[in-house]
Amino acid sequence: MIDSVKGTLIETNLTRIVVEVGGLGYELNIPLSTYDRLPKIGSPIFALTHLRHRDDHMTLYGFLTHAERELFRHLIGVSGVGPKAALSILSGITVDNFKDAVSRGDINILKTVKGIGPKTASRLMLELKEKLDTAPAYEKLARELAVPPAQQALNESIMALISLGYSQAQAHKAIKTVLNDTDDELSIEEIIKLALKHV
Repeated sequence: MIDSVKGTLIETNLTRIVVEVGGLGYELNIPLSTYDRLPKIGSPIFALTHLRHRDDHMTLYGFLTHAERELFRHLIGVSGVGPKAALSILSGITVDNFKDAVSRGDINILKTVKGIGPKTASRLMLELKEKLDTAPAYEKLARELAVPPAQQALNESIMALISLGYSQAQAHKAIKTVLNDTDDELSIEEIIKLALKHV
């Protein structure tokens, strides 16, 4: 298996490059994300590769980062997603944005990629959610959705009153009255105790 090539960049276009190694020219199919970071023609280059062998021909795909190649391999492992579609995804979405979309379950960003319809987007979400390392994306999402302490206390107090049999409207009104009557920072227990006097 050809895992990488190191040589001289002798030809480029938006979808392919040619790297000369020891007098041999290796053609690599690439995404736009790789094209955008290519050095000038004649410069040395090191590219990670993925070799695909089909019937009577072999095709090399090239990437400048491990993250892109890893995502490419995950993508072509999904039913109905071939190398062409995988390169389109990498050309239209960064690796981080793709992982972020998967962690959010946001198929809309995937549907913006040419050739990716709703069914394929849903399949990608379903099959890759457990395979991709989306921890950074989950952490980012958690930070964005973090509830301020005061709001968390309000929410928990309302839920506590509802669990005691009061309606959401009654609970919300009573707790709002308590909070409007004081400028002190109250614990959840104190909020509930005072709110019970107003329901």
